[in-house]
Amino acid sequence: MNREPVVLDGVDYGRRLPPGRHGIPPERILANQRQRLLSAAAAVFAERGYAGLAVARVIERAGVSRATFYNMFDDKCDCVLAAQRQAYRDLERAIGAAYASASGQDWPARVASAVEAALAFASKFPAEARLLLASGVASEPRLAREGVAVHERIVERLQAGASRYGGAHSPGAVSEQAAVRAAMSIAGSCLVAEEVDALFGLRADLVQIILTPYLGGDEARRIARERPGA
Repeated sequence: MNREPVVLDGVDYGRRLPPGRHGIPPERILANQRQRLLSAAAAVFAERGYAGLAVARVIERAGVSRATFYNMFDDKCDCVLAAQRQAYRDLERAIGAAYASASGQDWPARVASAVEAALAFASKFPAEARLLLASGVASEPRLAREGVAVHERIVERLQAGASRYGGAHSPGAVSEQAAVRAAMSIAGSCLVAEEVDALFGLRADLVQIILTPYLGGDEARRIARERPGA
C-alpha cells in the first residue's frame, strides 16, 4: 500500500512485524495487525470490488492469521466498513487542514482548497478513495449506506460554510447532494480507470460543480478558473 507509515516508538503500523521475540507490547502488535488488515481490505476492494473480496485474500495480503482476523472483525463487511470509516477520517483531516490553512480567504476559495486536498488524498491513497465511493455497492446494503453517509457529511460541511458567506444562495438539498455526487462520480471514474495522474486536471471542473448551487454558474466558473493561491 502507498499509505505513509504510522510509526510509534519504533513500531511501523503499516508493515509486518519482525518474526521472533521483539519486545513490542501486545496492544501495539494488535494495532499493527489491525492496520495491515484495513489497508489490505482497501487494496483488495479496489482490485476486485466487494463481490470479489474474500477474507482469504485480505489475510494473505496483510500477513495475518484467520483467527486474528475474526478476533477483530465479525466478517468481511465489518472489516471493509472499518477501512471505509478510517479512510473518511483521513480524508476529513486532510480537507480540514486545507480549509484551515486558507483561513484568510473567503468561503469559495477555501472550498477550492478543500477540493485540492481531496484530490491529493485520492491521488496518494486511491484504494482508500475507492472505498469512499462505495454507495453503489448494492450487494452489501451496510456498505452502501455508509457511502451515502459520506456524501451527506460533505454536504453538511458545505451547508455550514455557505450559511456564513453573504454571497451564497440557499439551494435545495437535492441540488447540493446532486453536485457532490456528480463531483465524486467524476473523480471516481478516474480511479476506476486507474488514471490517478488525471485527478488534478479535474480541479477546476469539480470546484465549479460544487460551488454552482451556492453561487450560480458564472461566479462558480470564475472562482474555479482562478489560479490557486492568487
